[in-house]
Amino acid sequence: MDNLNGIYSAYLSGKSGQGFVMLVFRNDQLTGVDIGGVKYDGSYKQDDNKQIVVTLTVAYPPNALLVQGVRTGPEADSHQLQFTIPANFLELPFVRVEAKHGPVNVKFVKLRDLND
Repeated sequence: MDNLNGIYSAYLSGKSGQGFVMLVFRNDQLTGVDIGGVKYDGSYKQDDNKQIVVTLTVAYPPNALLVQGVRTGPEADSHQLQFTIPANFLELPFVRVEAKHGPVNVKFVKLRDLND
């Protein structure tokens, strides 16, 4: 994929639930938020094989119920993860991401381009 810049929806499914995230990919930066108040901030780059390497900080609010079936504690929590998605990720039924609290399947949909 040559131009990743855009607004995306990400449909999440985990061990015991589903979720929805709005993401913005723009000039190698990534930011987003989900309906539970989880914030996503990071960066991405394409490697030599055209795969997209994502480094993402996920910041959870207190007492958030996650799609993996766990609840965060009374304090806010965050962690950083790194994962790779194939260049054709929009054509795939889902991309599996190994997260801190367990695996999550993510279906990405590009909603619109960002024109610079």
